[in-house]
Amino acid sequence: MRIFLIGLMGSGKTTIGRRLAARTGWPYLDNDTLVRDAAGRTAPEIEDAGGVAALHEAELAAFEHALTIAPPVIIGVAGFVVMDPALRARMREAGTVVWLRARPETLRTRVGAGSGRRDDATSLDWIQDVVEERSPLVGTSRLMIMFSATDMQLKQWTVTDPQGYDTTVAVYNLDSTRRPDPNLFRIDHTRYRN
Repeated sequence: MRIFLIGLMGSGKTTIGRRLAARTGWPYLDNDTLVRDAAGRTAPEIEDAGGVAALHEAELAAFEHALTIAPPVIIGVAGFVVMDPALRARMREAGTVVWLRARPETLRTRVGAGSGRRDDATSLDWIQDVVEERSPLVGTSRLMIMFSATDMQLKQWTVTDPQGYDTTVAVYNLDSTRRPDPNLFRIDHTRYRN
């Protein structure tokens, strides 16, 4: 199985990818690391030297390389890859796509001073524009996860079924010291028969 983590800068791809890798024992391949390993330079260095087109070429090469690594694997994906319809289709075919979301203000806080990020990554206006631009791409993912900005606890998830219908589960006031009753999660299909 391949798990593709998508989301804006500051959404938690690296943090969640590393935590998921620690729990599963699967390798986590971060886009920035793949780019640096392939090109010998960081993403900002590539962009400074050759512009956005050169950075996109390096991100595409990193994505292509990630697809050659035998599963199971967790892959943090660059935004450029997510914006390309053909590459989105390849992700869906090759594994499970997980969209990590956060409010623009939370993303701005997490990006901080923008060290190692593109110049406009610290602008709340830019972040809001990108969130709006990419929101229609939610159909790319099969699972969307939202975490609390304060304690990184899972708060909500949405699963998109093959027909395109979403099921959202929100977690509030959860007592994690008690095991939930499994009977609460059974569906009585007889109630839905005509």
